[in-house]
Amino acid sequence: MADDPGIHQEDAVGAYDDGINNDEDICRVCRLSGDDVLYHPCLCTGTIKFVHQKCLEQWLKYSKKEVCELCNHQFSFQPVYAENMPDRLPIQDFMKGIARIGLKGCKIVLTYALVAFCWLLLVPVMACRINKMVFSGVLNYLFSLRVLSFFSLENIVEDQAKGTVIFCLFVCTFIALVWLREQIAVGGPHDMLNIEFEERHENAEVIQAPIERAFELNEEDNGNNVVGMLREEDGQNQQNEENWGRDVERIVEDMTWQRLIGLDGSLVFLENVFWAISLNLAFNLLFLYFPFCCGRIMLYALNVQGPLSFFDTPINVFIGYFGIASLLYLHLVVCWQFNLNILYSVTGTAYLMVKVFLLITMELCIFPTVCGWWLDICSLSLTGNSLDGRIKAFQNYPTSSIILHWLAGMLYVFYSASFILTLRGLLRPGVLWFIRNLNDPEFNPIQEMIDQPVTKHFRRLVASTSLFMSTIFLIIYAPLRLIKVVVPSVLPYSFRSSDAPLSEFSMELLLLQVVLPTLLENAKAYNILKVIVRFWCDTVGRMLKLNTYLLPNDETEPVPQQNRAPGNDPQEGNEQDLAARHHAMLMIREPANIQNYDRPDHFQLRLVALIGCLALTLVFAASFFFVVPVTVGRFVLGLIGFGRSIHETYTVGCGIYTCWLVVKAWMIWRDWFQKGWDYVKLASHAALFLISKVIFAAVPMVVIIPYLLGLYFQLLVISPFRASVGQTPLFFPWKEWAMGIIHLKIVCTTILMGPECRIKNAFEQICNAGIRGFSLKMLYKDIALPMINSLSFLIAMPYVCSHIIITLCRMSVEEEIMLIRMSYPALLLFIVFALYVRWQWGKVKVICQKIRNDKYLIGTKLVNFYRDN
Repeated sequence: MADDPGIHQEDAVGAYDDGINNDEDICRVCRLSGDDVLYHPCLCTGTIKFVHQKCLEQWLKYSKKEVCELCNHQFSFQPVYAENMPDRLPIQDFMKGIARIGLKGCKIVLTYALVAFCWLLLVPVMACRINKMVFSGVLNYLFSLRVLSFFSLENIVEDQAKGTVIFCLFVCTFIALVWLREQIAVGGPHDMLNIEFEERHENAEVIQAPIERAFELNEEDNGNNVVGMLREEDGQNQQNEENWGRDVERIVEDMTWQRLIGLDGSLVFLENVFWAISLNLAFNLLFLYFPFCCGRIMLYALNVQGPLSFFDTPINVFIGYFGIASLLYLHLVVCWQFNLNILYSVTGTAYLMVKVFLLITMELCIFPTVCGWWLDICSLSLTGNSLDGRIKAFQNYPTSSIILHWLAGMLYVFYSASFILTLRGLLRPGVLWFIRNLNDPEFNPIQEMIDQPVTKHFRRLVASTSLFMSTIFLIIYAPLRLIKVVVPSVLPYSFRSSDAPLSEFSMELLLLQVVLPTLLENAKAYNILKVIVRFWCDTVGRMLKLNTYLLPNDETEPVPQQNRAPGNDPQEGNEQDLAARHHAMLMIREPANIQNYDRPDHFQLRLVALIGCLALTLVFAASFFFVVPVTVGRFVLGLIGFGRSIHETYTVGCGIYTCWLVVKAWMIWRDWFQKGWDYVKLASHAALFLISKVIFAAVPMVVIIPYLLGLYFQLLVISPFRASVGQTPLFFPWKEWAMGIIHLKIVCTTILMGPECRIKNAFEQICNAGIRGFSLKMLYKDIALPMINSLSFLIAMPYVCSHIIITLCRMSVEEEIMLIRMSYPALLLFIVFALYVRWQWGKVKVICQKIRNDKYLIGTKLVNFYRDN
């Protein structure tokens, strides 16, 4: 413990009884005075004030710290140079140091260039051309002159793009096979045909083998070898596990990503490149070409002659895998009948891998694509297109059409799953027993694909397809048909972007990047959805006497005993929770958190009526959302002065935002009036103050800065490079402001992602304080005024400088126009160049110091700490 500096030295005498003289200074680390010089490098005083430099360096080396652990003062070391060091670094030493650094940098650059060439160009191009060679016939390709095109530079960019996709598919397939093999080995069934009795019998034989062997020896040796035999078996297993673990650790230590790719500077990665190309050839032959041939043979057997019109290769590969899975299943049955255990295990693993691949393809590729096409077909009246037009678009652009429909289907599936998760948090456990719970910690879809038979997955896929397509029919097709009959003027929506000039895309960016995210962040759509669903369940449930069936016990009032139907008292194990128990039995799990409910008379009919009410609610709710926002948006934009032919993205966004503002204002006023008139007055004053504060903050951040940003972008990019000398660039303040909003969002994101600075700290403090607690003074002082000053300088300085040059020099009109227009990018380039030179000058100073240290530095000297007084 450090002594108080105010205590006199005489009072500290006799503190130790071991005979050490306390007047002698000692090192805090080695506790000796020694022959070396003692330093006091930090704030500590007393017996821990002094330290030897070598002791401190040794301590810092092991502690990996640069500050004192007690006072947190950073230790400082002064460099000690040789006596012959000149005041300035000689040019010869500087050039030699630059040459050494340049050679080292060139080596690194060449290594990285070779790595990039191999992995980003050579391997993808080889993958694409190997794929072409395989699917055009290997022998025909090799014995023809086309083999020379294997090394040509023709279409190399296209081949690189396609090869990247093929190589990524190869890598993902390899990783998936390794992981899937591990899943099958750890949790897969030993009996691939789901014969439980035989599986248990075989497993029991495997488990009991060492025990039976031990008991046989026990009978021969009178029980002397039983314990030894069992210990021997356990010892061998433990030794094998330890050896395997050491081998894995050694492999992991030797093989790192830097060494695998080649970023460690060695050329060992060239062997990995060769193996990647070779394995890619095997992948094309085994996993693509062989299933393709099998699928082509199966289609030929079904009298399908010639290649298909669209997606011939993917369809043939998928059908081929289906045929391979069927053959593997038949082979599995034969192996099981004849007790061929080794073939049974190998064939079963291959069958499970192919089965999982087919199921994943159906659930992640085919099912979303079908949902996307069904969405498109049901929404034809919304867009004003026809089915013939969609078919013609697919024939013209099949790949783009499939990708877009798959994306639409995936979005629909994702949002449907999110809505189902919301329902699970509101409804009574057991109501949605027929839908898998994605939040279940035991839910493992890959393991279910491995364990459960194909027929069960097929029934589940058919049920999911029926459910999703019925939902699409109720929320898309039926509401649009109803709207077309009741209010036909609403349809179709206008989605033709050709009606608006290109510069109006800034409004679409503004809507998608600013308005809708703000709406989603502040509208609390999740809470509103929960309230609406709970209200609907409570209302419809009370009408049909199913409120205890729909809502959990804590959400519903207790039902009086006289209202219960005879013989339907909730009991444990009664049939009211039968559906949930069936679902738990189906998933091979015990039902958890089952809540009882009252079963009224004609329960099945009431459930049918509930489904009918749900369908009608979906139809009318979807009709409301199709009509009201677009109608309100068209009305508001019509008042502003826009015509009917405006893009519906504007009208829908404006309508949603207007409706949200009206509903939000109504909810706030209702909450205020429920608390009394005095609270209304206080809240009104607080709201007026907050509105005034937000307006004062919005004037620079939402009006001035975005307009200046948009205007500067127009002067910097649009005017110099899009308008010729004989053309006059047109400025539209509304469009410049809209584009500036997008630029301001990009600038703010860049600042928040950048290094620490004053404006970043101000942004973070304002964001953390929120809309109610931010400092208006900080906003103006640290953000608004610096940004306005910088933008004003960038806009005004080129104009002033160019007019000064025009005044001093005689120029033609065309030259004056070109000078004014090009002055803006010229000034920006000059500023960027000056900043780059400043940054490089700092790098040169660091390099000079490094060269000086490498040649003249002898060591370092610890610096003592002295107080200011």
